[in-house]
Amino acid sequence: MSTHKIDLGELATQAMAIQEEINERVERLESIKSLMRSALPPGETDMGNVSVTVAPNYRFDVEVAGELINSMGDNELALKVMETVVSSKLAKQHLSPDMYQKCQRQYPNNKISFKRMD
Repeated sequence: MSTHKIDLGELATQAMAIQEEINERVERLESIKSLMRSALPPGETDMGNVSVTVAPNYRFDVEVAGELINSMGDNELALKVMETVVSSKLAKQHLSPDMYQKCQRQYPNNKISFKRMD
């Protein structure tokens, strides 16, 4: 059997250093994304071996969906998509794509993604 002792204090110190590095990198990444959001138009831009996509940031919004579905007066449809709140999963199954799109709210920062093109 091995009698190696594990220095938990050293592991904790290493874990903290890794976490700090991750935090710094995430902060730098967010700064880069913010700069690129303001500099690039929506859509895809090829930059050397990287394709950068800027797109609207839509997310299903329960309040918007509830208001829209309730305004339609279709109780059968409302029951199909509601749990205790409107379910985005059920709404996606039972609403037309156009109606589902209307249930989304756009958020301030456009999404941005990077894809290596090697």
